[in-house]
Amino acid sequence: MKGRELFMKKNILFFVLALILMITPMDVFADDDVIITIDSKPLNFNEDYGFPFIDSNYRTLVPFRITLETFGAKVDWDNDNQMAIATKDGVTVKVPIGKNYILKDDKNIAIDTVALKKNNRTYLPIRAVIEALGGSIDYDNSVNTVVIMTKPVDSIKIVNTAIEKSNKWENYIYTVDMNMEMNAIEEGLALPTKVASTVETTIFKNPMKLKVKTTESVEMMGYVESEVVEEYIEITGNKINTYTMEDGQWEKFVLEKNEENLALFEDFNANELINVEDISNNVKYFGNYIIDDRELMKMQISVNMQDYLKLFEQQFSNLDEDEETNNMLNEILSSMDGLYYTIWIDSKTGELAGCDIDMTNIMKNILSFIDESLSSEESINESMAIKKVYMTITFSNINSCEPIVIPKGAK
Repeated sequence: MKGRELFMKKNILFFVLALILMITPMDVFADDDVIITIDSKPLNFNEDYGFPFIDSNYRTLVPFRITLETFGAKVDWDNDNQMAIATKDGVTVKVPIGKNYILKDDKNIAIDTVALKKNNRTYLPIRAVIEALGGSIDYDNSVNTVVIMTKPVDSIKIVNTAIEKSNKWENYIYTVDMNMEMNAIEEGLALPTKVASTVETTIFKNPMKLKVKTTESVEMMGYVESEVVEEYIEITGNKINTYTMEDGQWEKFVLEKNEENLALFEDFNANELINVEDISNNVKYFGNYIIDDRELMKMQISVNMQDYLKLFEQQFSNLDEDEETNNMLNEILSSMDGLYYTIWIDSKTGELAGCDIDMTNIMKNILSFIDESLSSEESINESMAIKKVYMTITFSNINSCEPIVIPKGAK
């Protein structure tokens, strides 16, 4: 029974991590060095044009002429009425200086800040004007970038299409690299410590078979300790066989299919990612980037915790014997305000490519929750003094993996 409970807990944790691994916290938008991109191309501002800035209402104001001409609009200036004018695709937008409204085809639209003149240059509230001209605009807080698109992008459709295509992979490698920097506190001394973990999972479908190689290392004061664990998982008929190599020895665990774990077998056989609408209707497109000679689309998914918890409960409502672990993870998730996933999609194939994540704040929150739960005089959070937790996730070898062969010694 202990082996079976361990297997259940392991897969609950795997499911939660599969959703949380792509979380990235939302940073505060900085007041300087604001970058503006239009259709993924950055605008080059200079002293002649002026520079974008954040006004007293915490809204982004941009130089009028260079921004809207790059956007594809025809621009003009009504000096008598102190009004900037932009026309695109038959739509005319007029922006009076110092007024809390703009005019779209002479219809008044209220705004929460005002256009102004500064150093003999005209600056406009970018969101109101771009949206009035039929474009879309978002903020990528991680890189202080205002992302403008001349045509709205159906972000949810792009993500769901990527998921659908990726679910059709017959085999692939899923690699998670996590690096953590901290100051381990021992007897009042702060010992700089680095923890690195790489989990490389080769996945084959039809029949389902996995090879998992986990490499972990800890570096402290020049000393490095490392460990490698190799594991194979296969489904044969009504059994899930797990073979683990640790300390030079193979261990085999067999889970037989029954009514209680039926959902687990179905999940293993399906091995599919969920549609984005199951957890969020807030998906943002942050433009295209060239990374390692590949053009990738950057997407952010904002997840409401109530919807996330409903999904979590649906997935594990049948695991009654693991209620303690279920409740613990539920409480950890409930303690978070929301989740922000940043994912990368290959613009050429439309498939998932991976993601880069800063998990520092999330890890600190989890440790704080554990501290509160244990009610111990010694704080885990303080004893670890985490400085940075950074993770990368990549999908590779799509439909081109070497066949998985379980070693004879494992069986």
